[in-house]
Amino acid sequence: MDKNYNNLIHNDNFIKNTISAYDNSTHNFWNAGVWNYYSDYHGSDRNGEGIGDQPYVIPMGNTKFMDSRPLIKPWAPSFLT
Repeated sequence: MDKNYNNLIHNDNFIKNTISAYDNSTHNFWNAGVWNYYSDYHGSDRNGEGIGDQPYVIPMGNTKFMDSRPLIKPWAPSFLT
């Protein structure tokens, strides 16, 4: 079964995965104000805040979903303090 519902995806590191993320349109939350790191994200961070300037488009499933605040470096608790 490939269904998942009402997940809050945050503070995760998706590193060297064949597919970093998948959303099958079942009400998952990628933009809850907390962030994820994707090793296959190649966006820029012009202001140096650690958050990508371009969204990370979820590569599989319903492609209208995206993480609007992808991290430039892997997430760690000390990263945000």
